[in-house]
Amino acid sequence: MKRFIPFFSLLFLIVLQEGFSTHLETCDCKQIRGLIDTTVREVTVGLEDRLTKLILLNINLSMSNQSEARLTTTIKELLEPIQRQLNFHLPPPSQFPRTQAPPSQLPPTQAPPLQLGTRDSPAISCKDLLEKHPNTPSGYYWINQTVSPARVYCSMSETCGNETGGWMRVANIDMRNTSQPCPRGLNLLTSPRRLCDITSRIGCISHNFNVRGVQYSKVCGKIIAYQRTTPIAFHLGSRGIERDYVYGVSLTHGQNPRKHIWTFAGASDETNRNPTFKCPCTNTALSPRVPSFVGNDYFCNTGLSTYYATFPNGRVHTADPLWDGKGCGRTNTCCSFNTPPWFVKGLSSPTTEKIEMRMCRPDTSGTTPFELVELYVM
Repeated sequence: MKRFIPFFSLLFLIVLQEGFSTHLETCDCKQIRGLIDTTVREVTVGLEDRLTKLILLNINLSMSNQSEARLTTTIKELLEPIQRQLNFHLPPPSQFPRTQAPPSQLPPTQAPPLQLGTRDSPAISCKDLLEKHPNTPSGYYWINQTVSPARVYCSMSETCGNETGGWMRVANIDMRNTSQPCPRGLNLLTSPRRLCDITSRIGCISHNFNVRGVQYSKVCGKIIAYQRTTPIAFHLGSRGIERDYVYGVSLTHGQNPRKHIWTFAGASDETNRNPTFKCPCTNTALSPRVPSFVGNDYFCNTGLSTYYATFPNGRVHTADPLWDGKGCGRTNTCCSFNTPPWFVKGLSSPTTEKIEMRMCRPDTSGTTPFELVELYVM
């Protein structure tokens, strides 16, 4: 009887394989079934090879219980891979009832919805993003109003003084950053501070800021600059918006004609010694006239409360920055006018036009080199 143990073992493997196959058919685990079938075949071949070696070695299968035990151990060792494969790959039948589709046919897990403001799911604008997700923090997000999405900075908290969030930043020129270059056409001053100035010509140097196709009806921001020599505010303001009407910076949008947003004027006298050279918000009837297209949408400041004739030519006065709402002289009310350093301007109608910044120098009297330009639209 013992002589037939190997053959019964082979028969057992065949029956075992069929049992596995039946179970796998029941749960429709096609891929697992194929894996187990392959394992059984490999074990069967291995067993046959082992038995062949035993016969060649003239092992008498009936001679002793010890020989029988060795053969049984061999068969168990050969069956262990099957058991390991079953335990690892084959879940209990209860997890795969016949009424349930096999794993390969189950619907894939739905991916979480894309977060608005990403490259794959850009928002319409910063304002749109904040309205749909009120808890969105300030930071960089993707928007898309044109052919391709653009990554922009969105200010979601109060910006421009007390204005609510949803602003898109269109300009951020900070010369305190040593890697920041000046816009094309402007010269870099490195002493006494890193500043951008129009020093090589008379007239205006223009730079445009792209709004990425976003429709906006409000503009806000600030410009921090310094007085150099003797700028004289709106002394030549009669020249009109298309020309160099101010000693300072002009913000406009559109062309033919330009449409005024805000003006930053630099003056030289806060003490009322020379009414021609001072800001219009100085308390005197002799103040220079503000152009009609500017109206009240301007800041004006001087860099030093001293008589203009004492300013050395070319000197930059850094003690009192322009347009920051501080350091106004005894006759100057500009610090309480339009709440500098931030301005907010509502446009007459929405637009997608670029914002043009022009730095102007009507003559050689003086300039207003800037340190910071920060502009937003909404």
